[in-house]
Amino acid sequence: MKKVTAKPKAVSRKPVTRAKNVAPPPSISSAVTKVNVSRTVKAADQLEISGRRIRPGLTFLPRDRSGPSRDRYSDFENGVVFWRSGAAKAELITPRAKAPNGAKMAWSASEVAALVRAQMQRMLKTLRGGTVAGAAFAGTTDYSWDGAGVHNRRHRCNVILQGRRRVGTRTVPSIAVVEVLIEVSFDPVDREISGYLTRWRLKSSQGNFIGGGDLRRNLHARLDRQIWRQFPITKVPATAKDPIAVLSVKTQSDGRVSVYFEP
Repeated sequence: MKKVTAKPKAVSRKPVTRAKNVAPPPSISSAVTKVNVSRTVKAADQLEISGRRIRPGLTFLPRDRSGPSRDRYSDFENGVVFWRSGAAKAELITPRAKAPNGAKMAWSASEVAALVRAQMQRMLKTLRGGTVAGAAFAGTTDYSWDGAGVHNRRHRCNVILQGRRRVGTRTVPSIAVVEVLIEVSFDPVDREISGYLTRWRLKSSQGNFIGGGDLRRNLHARLDRQIWRQFPITKVPATAKDPIAVLSVKTQSDGRVSVYFEP
């Protein structure tokens, strides 16, 4: 009897859903970036808007609350460009310092460092032999890519730990510095602007604190469990009848946190 081999069935391949922050097809991207800008911009901004540095984040916003909006915005390195459906020009959005109800919506680098200090005091409240004495802003990282999306710039802060150490028969003040990276972003589910500890390292130390044992081990025991745990900074106020569309929460290179709303 002749052996008959069945042909494998054709597999239906569904198109892969485009991940957030991935550039849209060239036909859409060029249509957005070719729109005229409604105000005069600096040369540096012009390059970012019309050049390769722009990262279109095509998003539909429920402005009329009766269906998907045709408005679009493009999120680039240092700002947001917004285009209202039917308009002949796009506009560069200015971040708001306050929400419509007066809630604070902008933070300086030093204010972020103060938030970091409070969170580190909470995370290290059981640290043996030492306490958190302060935190200072020390710069930002660049944007990063984790394989699924783009992450905001991160604040680099130096956290000062203070205790005492033994020198011979005497005890003297002792200082240690822990460098932490903090990422600030918007949580659309809880409508919160939140912070995350993403990395830490013991930058310098004069020695173990009295009564604390190995300092590095003690820090690992308390900080490793806090990595990528959300801590709230503020709620974005809104009601069911008047939702506020947050387009982007950006950490600028100088450490400022800016919030961009739908105009």
